[in-house]
Amino acid sequence: MRRRTLTIAMRMRVVCAIALPGLFLAGGAYGAAIAPCSGAGSLVQNIIPVRSSQMTYCVSDHGWSDSWFLGNPAQYDGAADVLSGDDGLSLRWTGGPSAGNGWLSPRMDLGTLIPQNTNNTVWSKVSPGNVTSHPANTPYSSTLRVGSATLTNTANRGIEVDLRTTVVGFQVTIEVTIRNLASVARTNVQFGDYFNFHPNGSCEYSVAFPTCTSQNNSVPAGFTGPALKRNQGTTQQIDGYMWAFGDKNRPDFLADGVMWGETWNGSEWVFANPNNWHVGVAQPFNPDGSSAAGSRVWEVMQNNSGWNNSLSPFGPWDSAGAMQWNLGTLSANGQLRFRIVKELVPVPEPAAWQLLLGGGALLAFRRYRHRRA
Repeated sequence: MRRRTLTIAMRMRVVCAIALPGLFLAGGAYGAAIAPCSGAGSLVQNIIPVRSSQMTYCVSDHGWSDSWFLGNPAQYDGAADVLSGDDGLSLRWTGGPSAGNGWLSPRMDLGTLIPQNTNNTVWSKVSPGNVTSHPANTPYSSTLRVGSATLTNTANRGIEVDLRTTVVGFQVTIEVTIRNLASVARTNVQFGDYFNFHPNGSCEYSVAFPTCTSQNNSVPAGFTGPALKRNQGTTQQIDGYMWAFGDKNRPDFLADGVMWGETWNGSEWVFANPNNWHVGVAQPFNPDGSSAAGSRVWEVMQNNSGWNNSLSPFGPWDSAGAMQWNLGTLSANGQLRFRIVKELVPVPEPAAWQLLLGGGALLAFRRYRHRRA
C-alpha cells in the first residue's frame, strides 16, 4: 500500500513546524474530550487529539473536527486554529434505513464557531466507549451504525461505518469502511466532505476571541452582519483537490490547507476525482453584507442540491468547499472503502513560493498524477 503525498513542489517545502500554543475547543467543541482537546456539553462522542511531532488534529468519534494545529499545543488560541471552521463527513444511499440529511456527526459548526445540531442525524456510536487517554503517533478508530444489526428479516438490516484517523507528518487521513449488514444491496452510495479551513486562524472581531482582534482585517465597508474575521481565505477546487489559500503577506498566516479523496481498488489507494463539488461562503453573510442563507456550502451538501462545480476561486472571505464522490453500489453483506486525505502547507521557502506562483508546482503535480494513473 502506498501513501499518496503531495510533491515537493506542491507542498512548497516547509521551513519548520511552528510550535503553537493551545487547543481548547472553546465554544467549538462538545463531548468527552482528551487534553489538549477539551470542551463541555453532551457526552455523545469523544474528541481525541491525534498527533504527529508536526501537528495535532482533533477528531470526534463521528469523524468531525473543528480544531487543527501545527505543533502539539497545550491550550486554546483562536489565532492559531486553522479549522474552527470545521470538517464534516456525509454519506447517502438508496434503499434500507434512511440516511437522514447525510451528516455522520450529530453536531457541527456549520459556518459558526459554536457547534450546532445537524438535525435528522441517524448515526449512533457502536464503539469505543468513554476514552480517557490516547497516545501520540497512534491512529484513532470508531464505529457508527444506522439501523439494526440483528433484525430477523436480514433484508432490512442497517449499515455500519468504521472510521480510522491517522496523522503522519503534516497529513491527516480518515479511512472509511462502509459495511452493509443487509442481505440486499444498497445503491447510489454518495460520500462527501465539507471543508471550512482557516489559513489565518479562527478569530472573531468581537466577543468570542477578544484577544485576537488586533490581528483581524478591518470590517468591510457597509457590512451589516456579524463581523466575523473568518481568516479571509480563498477556496478553490483544482484538478480534484480542494485548496484553501491564505495571504502569505499577513503576519497571522499559518498554513494553506488541501483536501482530496482516494478509493481502494483492492490493492492500493487511488486518487478519486469528485463527481460534485461546491465552493462558496461558510458563514451567514456574503462579503457585501447580504444574507447567504440557503446557499452556504454546508447547506448545499446537506440538501444535496445546488452544486456549482465551479473552477473559479471564492474569496477572500470565510470561504469553504465541499466535494462528493459517487461510490456506486454497496453489495449485499459487502463493503466499500474510501478515505479523505488532508494536508497542511505551512509558510514556504521563497524559492518554492515563486515556483508555485509561476505554475510550476501545478504542472509537476499533474505529471505526478499521470505517472500514478
